[in-house]
Amino acid sequence: MLVAIVLNLVLLPLYLVPGLNLVLFYGLNGYLVARGYFEQVAVRRLTLADARAVFANNRMTLWLSGILLTFVTTVPFLNLVVPILATAWMTHATQELRAR
Repeated sequence: MLVAIVLNLVLLPLYLVPGLNLVLFYGLNGYLVARGYFEQVAVRRLTLADARAVFANNRMTLWLSGILLTFVTTVPFLNLVVPILATAWMTHATQELRAR
């Protein structure tokens, strides 16, 4: 959580630039959400080193998933189900990526 706070504070001045703010917000927080939920689920099935290796090998797929989850968090009332949705999504992603 400290990493998320620090990175968002560093990018705070750039959040004031119209257009760029959306790209930076969804990009950064999408990565952080994907990494957090993937590691949360993956360490129950893999060692931490293996989970990080799977994440590194499939970074773009998981990052895009995180961007979508981050977008859903900005929708009122839908954001209430994001923790359940994200955990289920990353559970399926972990199983699929492990099978590869």
